[in-house]
Amino acid sequence: MTAMFVRSCVLFLALATSPAGAQWHPAPTPGAAQQHLRLVAPELVAIVKAAPHARAALIDRFIARHVPQRLDALCRFRNPELRPLFVKLLKHDDWTALHRALFVLASMADTSIIPRAERLAKNHPHARVRELAAVTVRMLYLEPPHRQELRITRPDRLIMARTPAAKDLSLPDKPMAPAAGEHWITPTICWDAEGAKHAYGAGIYACADGVVTVADPGHTAVLHSLPGRIPVLAIYGNPGPRSMVAAGTRVEAGALLGTIGMGGLKFELRDAHGTKLDPVAFLKRWRTLTAPLLDPLRRLHPKLKRAAATARARQFGSAHHAARRVRDTTAPGSEASADAVLLLGLLEQAPARAVRRAVAMRDAGYPTEALRRLLDDVKRCRGVPRRNKLEALGDQWKHDAEFKKALEGDRRLLNALRIKDAARRREAIKKLAAEFGATCLAPRLR
Repeated sequence: MTAMFVRSCVLFLALATSPAGAQWHPAPTPGAAQQHLRLVAPELVAIVKAAPHARAALIDRFIARHVPQRLDALCRFRNPELRPLFVKLLKHDDWTALHRALFVLASMADTSIIPRAERLAKNHPHARVRELAAVTVRMLYLEPPHRQELRITRPDRLIMARTPAAKDLSLPDKPMAPAAGEHWITPTICWDAEGAKHAYGAGIYACADGVVTVADPGHTAVLHSLPGRIPVLAIYGNPGPRSMVAAGTRVEAGALLGTIGMGGLKFELRDAHGTKLDPVAFLKRWRTLTAPLLDPLRRLHPKLKRAAATARARQFGSAHHAARRVRDTTAPGSEASADAVLLLGLLEQAPARAVRRAVAMRDAGYPTEALRRLLDDVKRCRGVPRRNKLEALGDQWKHDAEFKKALEGDRRLLNALRIKDAARRREAIKKLAAEFGATCLAPRLR
């Protein structure tokens, strides 16, 4: 499997959605979890102490009795003697058992599972298994972790995976300036009101462009920014044993940061003053305001390679010209012609999407960023039909007195938000609300 395949697989999955029915078994309550541990521990000790030739029968009996009901307890242990048990789970019918076996074997640095993980990444029906398989291949094949020798003084001692306590985080005094993210996404494939509570072993992805400030076993912190370069600190708590980034690394939206450890992802967002934000509401809003103008493209006919590449680079006018040329020079009804028509249709939706995105950002209280994106989209859509609506909206805003007033208020609001003293900051924003409360800046001021 090539590095390009792994990167493209992970990138595709970062934009995918969870299939219907891909549900985890109910997580045990704290009391039930301890009971599960007491039930599985004696049989696991028996497997560890048994001679290698006698382990197969014990493993079969253990799987029949405890899988998948007590997976959460089983996956806490890392004895090398338990490796055959997890390898056998890679062929289990229950996808959650297979998923967690992949996670444990990756943490054991077992490179022998790479071929199996490659097949799972391509063929398994569940998105979370395909995702973790691709992550596992990358961890073991591209960036193999250092294998740790485990010395056991007592043969009946079970080795449990460590779960470090997260440190108290705050914004650094002098952070590297993060670039404003072109768009925001969720930190996991499967994201809802519960976040990623049960996504053990799934990938963790950067929500936007930013700079990694902390990359410890207990948490990864990335400094992102909103329009106007206001920093937002995202804390991705409880990652797995292997981080894919280091402190100081610049990352883009969708970059793989690591995998989720036992206990589920603990995701926090804090503003420049350390105030916690509601991550679900925040991400929902910014995914809407920064949605890309072009949906991810599937594989197109080879003749459209140049058109697809320029489309992905958001040069929509050049992409439209290249796709139109393929359409006009190929036989109608051929695969190349059909793909060219499909791409042209997607590209011709870009101006209308750009208008809706700019208006939504203006109405949310970000007139400066709305105008910047609108003017940028006018350039990117040059040569695309119906671009005149974009140009007309830009001209209207430039000559609108109320919009000009909102731009001035936006500039002063950014300065007010940088005031460190909370009382002075509130007073400054209160004065701005009185002066600019009737403009499109009102929702943000509230």
